[in-house]
Amino acid sequence: MKLTSVIRWMLLIGLGVTVVAGGAGIHYWNQRHELVETQLRLRFDEVAPELRLVLGQTQLDGLRRVTLSDVELRDRKTDQP
Repeated sequence: MKLTSVIRWMLLIGLGVTVVAGGAGIHYWNQRHELVETQLRLRFDEVAPELRLVLGQTQLDGLRRVTLSDVELRDRKTDQP
């Protein structure tokens, strides 16, 4: 086996790993608002188990701000606001 073929395979494997990691990163970056919304709901359920949090839309502005729209707090038993 020649050194050039080994280097070629190393480059191909490295390129494949880079493409897969980049694709996963892009996927999670695009789904980040859903991840934040899920964590908000879980934390809210821990803090106020008798209430239900209803969110219309969640947006991340930059890296630190979260914008929530159409937020409602409802009673879990009666489903009333």
